[in-house]
Order: sequence, then C-alpha cells, then structure tokens
Amino acid sequence: MNWLLGRLIKPLETIGSSFSPTVYGHHTEYKRYYDKSLPLARKLIEPLKQAHRADFEHLLYRLSAN
Repeated sequence: MNWLLGRLIKPLETIGSSFSPTVYGHHTEYKRYYDKSLPLARKLIEPLKQAHRADFEHLLYRLSAN
C-alpha cells in the first residue's frame, strides 16, 4: 500500500489535487513506522523461522493469501 501511495504523490500534485498533501503525509509516516519497526519484527520472527519451519511456511501462506 505504501508503494501505491508513493506512486500517487506526483500525479496528484500534477493535477493540483487537494489530496496530494494527505497522500504525501500518509506515505512518509507509514515509511517512518515501517523503518523503525522492521528490525524488531525481524528479531521476533527469526526464532520462529528457525525452530518451526513448517509453521513459518504456513504463516507466510496465510499472510499472503488473498
């Protein structure tokens, strides 16, 4: 979703949309939280990945299922 927000900023600015600042704000705020939380998420996930490979694969499948 953040990728999409980032891609929408320039087109919205080009057409003079009033949504451009809001989209920019959401994009930068989401990126900031993502960058801050990613190391912790990786630290928490790694033991699960190592100890229970099958459970981890099932979790990945469930998270990516539409």
